Amino acid sequence: MKLAGQTTSGDSFDLHDWHGSPVVLNLWYAACPPCREEAPDLQKSYESFREERVRFLGINVRDQAAASDAFTRHFGITYPSMLDNEGRAVSALSGLLPPQAVPSTVVLDSNGRPAARVVGIVDRSTLDGLITDVLDEETR
Repeated sequence: MKLAGQTTSGDSFDLHDWHGSPVVLNLWYAACPPCREEAPDLQKSYESFREERVRFLGINVRDQAAASDAFTRHFGITYPSMLDNEGRAVSALSGLLPPQAVPSTVVLDSNGRPAARVVGIVDRSTLDGLITDVLDEETR
């Protein structure tokens, strides 16, 4: 999967550079009630797996920077997010997710291949289990 750009903090990223680590991609926007519900669990999962080099990227599909930044401050989100107003990330995920499926979460293995997806709210136990499955598979 090809996806590169800038995070809302202005840092450049390229998913290709993240090969070697599992990656969690989460599609969201600030006014989305289910996105608001799952945000604390995503942050907790990020904190739990950060030491294991699991990368997280939020993909904001609707907002401008101010709304996106307010959401991340309100929920204490510390992993990077990008604005996807042009639909590049949604297009890159089109084979995995319906275009309007927000929130949605995709877990990529360390080679950048899709390993799991959740359409709708993902809770912490489900996400942690999916990440653990990917990590366990890679140590076999």
